[in-house]
Amino acid sequence: MRALVEAGTPVVSVFGKTWILHVKRALGITPEENLKLISETVKHLKDHGKEVVYDAEHFFDGYIASPEYALETLAAARQAGADVLCLCDTNGGMVTGRLAEIVAVVCQRFDGVVGITRTTIRIWRWPAPSPRSGRAPPTCRAA
Repeated sequence: MRALVEAGTPVVSVFGKTWILHVKRALGITPEENLKLISETVKHLKDHGKEVVYDAEHFFDGYIASPEYALETLAAARQAGADVLCLCDTNGGMVTGRLAEIVAVVCQRFDGVVGITRTTIRIWRWPAPSPRSGRAPPTCRAA
């Protein structure tokens, strides 16, 4: 955390566990402790003047396993001040139609910028800009 604060960059990205399986097995903590960790991490960085991109690691896997918990992790980050919620398809296996359905749920629940990362390391902005105008549809709340 100190290195992120002292990096001299205006923006930092932090990863958090959104798949309850990883919370319990990889981190060895309770789901509540994970939510607190996410919140405290984002708040600490915001308190030091950083713009924070919260990357929800394994978001789609986590959402399939426990939609409410995956959304709670996003809420913890957003309530602590995260500027961007980035949904990570870490394994790259989420089919496009299902991915779109889940992203729509997230966009309905959270204001602000929502991004997507996939294992191809391409970043998508949701909803995608119109091919004709290059602009996001009017329902998009992305900055």
